[in-house]
Amino acid sequence: MREERREELPLRSINYRSICGYIIHYLFTGLLIFLCWVGIIIYDRYPYLGIICISISPGLLLYYLVTVDNMSRRFILRSRIRLLNLVLGNNICSVEDPVNSDCSICLELIDIEQRYTKLQCNHVYHRDCIQNWLIIRTNCPLCRIDISN
Repeated sequence: MREERREELPLRSINYRSICGYIIHYLFTGLLIFLCWVGIIIYDRYPYLGIICISISPGLLLYYLVTVDNMSRRFILRSRIRLLNLVLGNNICSVEDPVNSDCSICLELIDIEQRYTKLQCNHVYHRDCIQNWLIIRTNCPLCRIDISN
């Protein structure tokens, strides 16, 4: 028997932009930690300068880590939503092709003129419901089959 190979859909791709972002992130974090360490070392000789280094660098480090982490999460979220829009399609329930099933996420019937998605495991959901689910997880809510591959 011949095995079928499915191509995996990467939910997060690593590219030049993300690699440069990681490098800048670690360099800036290291610089702020080094600045705090220098403040501790020079405190005996220059107490005012030492206090400035010790008091400012942890705050800057915390601010930087919070803002950069938030920006990277937003970037990942936007790219994941774009990928999901391509994967989920745009099926609309019609009179000629009724779905006759409930969405197990919101527990409502999929009515005529509503958008729905059928996953690889043949479970049917409202498109918006499953999109919100797949932003957080990569499996089917009912059978837990990983749909990223």
